[in-house]
Amino acid sequence: MSPLSLHLSYNGPLTLDGSTTWRSPFYLLAGFTLLCFLGGLISIDNDVHSEEVDKRIDWLGALLVTAGLVLIVFVLSQGELARQGWSTPCKRSSTYKRF
Repeated sequence: MSPLSLHLSYNGPLTLDGSTTWRSPFYLLAGFTLLCFLGGLISIDNDVHSEEVDKRIDWLGALLVTAGLVLIVFVLSQGELARQGWSTPCKRSSTYKRF
C-alpha cells in the first residue's frame, strides 16, 4: 500500500475536525512514509552485482524525457505572458488547421 493512498484516506477526517493544524497531515504522511521505507528495507533483497559492462544508451528515452521537460518548463514560464493569463483558451496553430 502506498503512503499517498493512506495519506489521502486518513487526512480528510483529520483536517475536517478543526482542532488540528494544517501541519498534522504532513506529519502523518511523514510517519506513513517512514513505515513504508522501513518495511522496504526489511523485505526487499539486496541487488546482485553484475560483472558485465553495459554501455548502451536509451537515446529515444533521453530525447522524449528532454522534450517533455522542455515543454513543461516552456508552458509554465509562458503562461503568465498570455493576454488573460492562465485563463486564456488554447488555440490551434494555422498549420494544424490545414489537416
